Amino acid sequence: MSAPASRRARLRVLFAVACVAVAAPLAFAGSANAVQSDLYDVFTACPTDDPLLNDPVFMAQSGGCVASVAKPGSTFRIGENLTTTSEPSVSQWAFGSFDGESLPVVPGSTSVTAAPQEVEGGLLGLVPPEQLAPLIDPLDPVLGVQSQVQSAGDVSEWLLEPPTTRLKIKLINPVLGDNCYIGSDDDPIVLQHEDWVTEQAGMISFSPDPNGLPVFVIHSLDGVISNSAFSVPEANGCGPLGLGLLDPVINNQVGLPSPAGSNEARFLNDTHIVGAESGADIQAAFDAAQEE
Repeated sequence: MSAPASRRARLRVLFAVACVAVAAPLAFAGSANAVQSDLYDVFTACPTDDPLLNDPVFMAQSGGCVASVAKPGSTFRIGENLTTTSEPSVSQWAFGSFDGESLPVVPGSTSVTAAPQEVEGGLLGLVPPEQLAPLIDPLDPVLGVQSQVQSAGDVSEWLLEPPTTRLKIKLINPVLGDNCYIGSDDDPIVLQHEDWVTEQAGMISFSPDPNGLPVFVIHSLDGVISNSAFSVPEANGCGPLGLGLLDPVINNQVGLPSPAGSNEARFLNDTHIVGAESGADIQAAFDAAQEE
């Protein structure tokens, strides 16, 4: 059995154990006695009303939603340009199974939520000496650049395995316009499933629903994963009116296109998986945990 298949099998066992644990839930007396909890707060994009998540066949083996968090301190390097995150980014998607073996992503359920990050050196790519900072800082609205990771298509593969992910990076600066990206929906940055390396395996734990509903969350915490096998395409749409007049400037400054092996994503990773027999059960757990 391959390593990925072995991990999938292990996770199936975890799901089986979790399902047994919630098979005889505690009686839930209603909102008056609901236990408030932040257990589900990370799941901000779980499509609980999607027909697939409420299809007994699709949910029979295992099904639910994933929230994979790249924590602050994660890094993304393009050539010599390194960005260290100061805010978390969260990738989310829903999954299930039709044949008991594959675990497909629910179409349209994937999302990436990431805060803009400051790009060191800004528009000019220069980091001024500390003594000159008071003179340079007032120019931040003009010269400062932020980068924001966005999804460029559905993820594939699944769960505790780092998925194949398609990304683009928006560069934010008034001079660059509102449509300046590295990568695009048609030519994304692709982090292939098989290229991820687990530097540190996450610690796995299990949380039953605090209100006794037939819902559970599996956590994989404090993992470290990296990928250095991806290439990065050229910039596009940078400059006034999105005409790309500044694309060559960005490409030259960042070193684009950047070939595979010259880049690295290294994520400090927490993964959370909420599972149940139906999306309706998951939504009921979400609602009960927020009752006042």
